[in-house]
Amino acid sequence: MNLLRVENLKKKLSESRLSMAAIERKAGLKRNYIQNIVYGRTKNVPLEHINAISTALECSPAEIIDVDLIKENLDLDQYHHIEWDRFFFLIVLNKIENELIKQEIIPTLDDIIGMVRSCYVYAFENKKKELDDDFISWVVKNHFS
Repeated sequence: MNLLRVENLKKKLSESRLSMAAIERKAGLKRNYIQNIVYGRTKNVPLEHINAISTALECSPAEIIDVDLIKENLDLDQYHHIEWDRFFFLIVLNKIENELIKQEIIPTLDDIIGMVRSCYVYAFENKKKELDDDFISWVVKNHFS
């Protein structure tokens, strides 16, 4: 599964007005790496590269990932009482990303999905669409211990 959504990357590249080569240099990536992503020659972009690209583009990783792919894999169908809220999902994802960076952890897509599901479901089951940083930190630490 490719976590990066190419259409989102193209949009951010266009908005940045920088060349792909300039973004690659800023991100510390090999020459033509972004071009290979855009033209479908590179399929599975690791999260560490997504983070590097988003930093170079001065955007959040959540802005260039495939939110729909994560949503499909969250498997929220078993939680009939929980509604899908894209905006809140992005908040949860961003908080988890920040904590992963802080703890210097490079997760797999399955790790991300598991942590997002835990936080998202917890927030809705407790009828509050907010998560404090201590809870996010606890989820990340427990996921990897």
